[in-house]
Amino acid sequence: MTHHVGTSHTSRSRFGALSLLFVAGALASNLFACGGDGADADGETDATGGSSNSGGSAGVGGSSDTGGSAGAGDTGGSGGSSGSGGSAGNGGGDPDPVVVTSCDDYENDQPPVEQSEPLEVLYHFSGGYSPPDGRGLWGGLVEGPDGNFYGVTVYGGVTESGSDGAGVLFRLSPDGTFTKLHTFDSPDGMNPTGPLTLGPDCALYGLTQDGGGPESSGTAFRVTLAGELNTLTDFPWEAAAGWAPWGQLLLASDGNYYGLSAHSTGARGAVFKLTPDGTLTGLGFLEDAITGHDETGGWGLIEGSDGNFYGVATAGGAYDLGAIFSVTPAGELDALWDFEEASADTGSMPAGPLVEGPDGNLYGTMYDGGEYNGGTIYRVTPDGDYSTLVSFADDYDAEKDCFCDVNRPMGPLVVGSDGYLYGLLSQGQPDDGTSGRGAIVRVTLEGEVSVVAYLPDTLNPTTYPALVESSDGYLYGVTDRGGDNDGGAIFRVRMPE
Repeated sequence: MTHHVGTSHTSRSRFGALSLLFVAGALASNLFACGGDGADADGETDATGGSSNSGGSAGVGGSSDTGGSAGAGDTGGSGGSSGSGGSAGNGGGDPDPVVVTSCDDYENDQPPVEQSEPLEVLYHFSGGYSPPDGRGLWGGLVEGPDGNFYGVTVYGGVTESGSDGAGVLFRLSPDGTFTKLHTFDSPDGMNPTGPLTLGPDCALYGLTQDGGGPESSGTAFRVTLAGELNTLTDFPWEAAAGWAPWGQLLLASDGNYYGLSAHSTGARGAVFKLTPDGTLTGLGFLEDAITGHDETGGWGLIEGSDGNFYGVATAGGAYDLGAIFSVTPAGELDALWDFEEASADTGSMPAGPLVEGPDGNLYGTMYDGGEYNGGTIYRVTPDGDYSTLVSFADDYDAEKDCFCDVNRPMGPLVVGSDGYLYGLLSQGQPDDGTSGRGAIVRVTLEGEVSVVAYLPDTLNPTTYPALVESSDGYLYGVTDRGGDNDGGAIFRVRMPE
């Protein structure tokens, strides 16, 4: 594997004066108790998604209307089968008492995984325009305290009335059993994009980019592991928090949630803070960079060990090609690095949000550019010193008839429990003549790359979902296309020893 450790570059641009507005609105809504193992909110039947011992990728999704049957095709299987404005997201009434429990109250009684092949496909989504199990897997999965995995799709699902849904929230067990928990519809938000976030109360928190209140400009929601969902807040137009929130909520060390909205008045997005009870506050506008809201998914902030937040923009910056920026908890924004045209020094086309490495530096991926024009992995210090850690080769080997060197990073990196970086690449195949469509790779902090597993050519990673390491030592991932029905898939890869 060819790699290139680049030279360091200093930061060359800073955000100009930012219009910082602060607004606080107590938009709390009913919070459901975080109970133990309960029946699914819609009473749907679980089904084993079926596994295969070759490639695969997974989508985050699954939904059904709270408190009712989701209609035909609610049972998942291999190949799939087929608030409102104001303070209370559920539409009024006295709020239920908040019961905060510890995630330790849940018991992970999942049996040990028995997997003979390095990569196994656990579930194939059913495909089609608006399938009952969802469509559009733009974010990754999150593991719950019960050992199951939870995610959302951007589109699809079937509402209680039988109409097309606007996204699905689902649960997947390690044996491939898929359960649709909730179908999104306009009143409770539409089109959730990013991965869910597990809160200290054992509930899941997420964002929708559309739907909700009268302006239909997005929501933040809380959902129990049984699928009971309520809206924490609606995002109003022309507010300091912006509208059309995108990506994943960050649970920060202060116990609040932080995120990015794609639009704001007179600016190009905003940073916001959300308290667990639904109070929404705008921290600052992004004037020289725009959040990644062009169907990239999973984009949001991370919290560094220094207490500041860091993010990646896919456009804007000095060259309108994106930027890396920092945000203090008080809302002070600063540009650390501006992306340029594809070059041997920097790469181009940001392919995912940042991750903090064990060394305190920030790491990210670029889909294009680099010394060998196959994309890069980069490192940037909290002070803005940028360097290329790995430059992937985009060379076709005619003799072996393959892109034998994997390339084209698709999505963010994840730091494994072993201290290495793991990521998904969209091109490359084994040099033994077998077919493939990308790979999972492991990268050391010195830039050495090794292949963990190749994806089969039946999968098609086209968006930017993150891998997630499970408590039992596997990497779980998703793709939004490919699989048996070209609707995406969920897969699992053994962590290398």
